[in-house]
Amino acid sequence: MATRRGLLLTLLKVLVTLAFVAANVGKITHYTLWQDMFAGWGYPRWGVAATTIVECIGVVALWVPALTHRASLLLGLIMCGAAYTWLANGMRIKASMTPLVIAALLLIIASLTRHPAALKQPGTGAARP
Repeated sequence: MATRRGLLLTLLKVLVTLAFVAANVGKITHYTLWQDMFAGWGYPRWGVAATTIVECIGVVALWVPALTHRASLLLGLIMCGAAYTWLANGMRIKASMTPLVIAALLLIIASLTRHPAALKQPGTGAARP
């Protein structure tokens, strides 16, 4: 029987995956628009392709148990960068909340998938409460 922690982790990964799939389908189907937006924000036009590729690889890695922790941190950083870009370029705060909420979900995933050794207190071998 699955644990509550495992069910929560799966639910969070499904939500994050759906968010990234939706965002990347939008970037692919409206590629020229996104290139123009990236250029307007001062980023290279090829940044759309690079971001899309890294996000897709990150989402796949999210589902590989040995990579989940690192993938969640990477994707969380990307989402923080997206929120910063939107806010710094005059987008509404409400629109910038989406990447921040996704980053928060990814932070929860990262905390749920920390390596067990990281939970031990130095020198005692005992787990932290």
